[in-house]
Amino acid sequence: MHPLVSILLPCYNAESYLKYSLESIINQDYKNIEIICINDGSTDNTSSILEYYKRLDNRIIIINNARNLGLIASLNKSLEYINGEYFARMDADDYSTADRISKQVNFITKNNEFELVSTGYNYFRKNGIKLEYKAPIAKNCNALKFLSLFSPPLNHASILGKTQLIKSEKYYYDEDYPYAEDFEIFSRLVWEGCKITSIPDSLYWIRLNPSSVSVVFNDVQIKTNLKIVKRNISNYLKVKNDLNDHTVMILCNKIDTIITYKEIVEGLKLLDLLYAKSKSIILFSDTGEEEVKKYLSVHKLNIILQANKIRFKKLKYKNIPFAVLTFSLLKLNQYITLIKKAQKKLIHKIYLV
Repeated sequence: MHPLVSILLPCYNAESYLKYSLESIINQDYKNIEIICINDGSTDNTSSILEYYKRLDNRIIIINNARNLGLIASLNKSLEYINGEYFARMDADDYSTADRISKQVNFITKNNEFELVSTGYNYFRKNGIKLEYKAPIAKNCNALKFLSLFSPPLNHASILGKTQLIKSEKYYYDEDYPYAEDFEIFSRLVWEGCKITSIPDSLYWIRLNPSSVSVVFNDVQIKTNLKIVKRNISNYLKVKNDLNDHTVMILCNKIDTIITYKEIVEGLKLLDLLYAKSKSIILFSDTGEEEVKKYLSVHKLNIILQANKIRFKKLKYKNIPFAVLTFSLLKLNQYITLIKKAQKKLIHKIYLV
């Protein structure tokens, strides 16, 4: 008998995309599932769509919030309804491939030491055009432990985990960290000893939606990210927490204002110092250390690109001296990565015309 998987699907005014998201879960080749839909006080036709599909499929459970509680409160509420041995996530404007749940259950069953597993994914546009594949930032648990200091180590919407995590009261969403609840929970869990990983298969598609949380609440999300990074460095690396916001923006690459060359240099040096500090706390295998070094190389490149992007928007061609200085910090392998990034963007532009 295949173990029951409880899939959590929060919905708020999701009428435009809910049908596609819900059907991608209903049509999974793994059949022993329950689909817990949290209707968070929607004012559109979300409720009607959910009721229609519930009549077609008795695996659907609907939780109706009398008023809009927000994503974090809705997710915490939904945890109480889980009956499965495993639980999974799904967003109302995305969709999962038909083999997603079966592959994740198969992986976590064969690799029982892991408690949470996410997947690779693709972004896609409204018209269904599939964009760049996003591989997991790492697979090694200890590498993800280090990476979680600065960014979410797992793709939230594609996770599958053991319900025992919830029963042990370790898995809960903290309302003190709005719009970055995934970053908070996964960095906290992995530093508390939870074993996490990702499988490289692209089993999830994320819709590029101008109404998404990361777009609408971007300013709040950035502030929350800075708060989490400060907490992580202080609590987990035991480094004195007197970092200014510009420095933390660099560390987690959430730069949204003009950063100086000196700040970039100091931020990149601090990343290396924090990595050296972490090596006395985390026992990296050769594989884990290789993944961390790869992450740091790409992360530093992305920091320089983002800093230049913001400065060019505000300063235009006055940014050229800064660009020359910052790009001179790159190594050969980072230039190769940069060229590959440019090629992918060009291909996408040509394909989308």
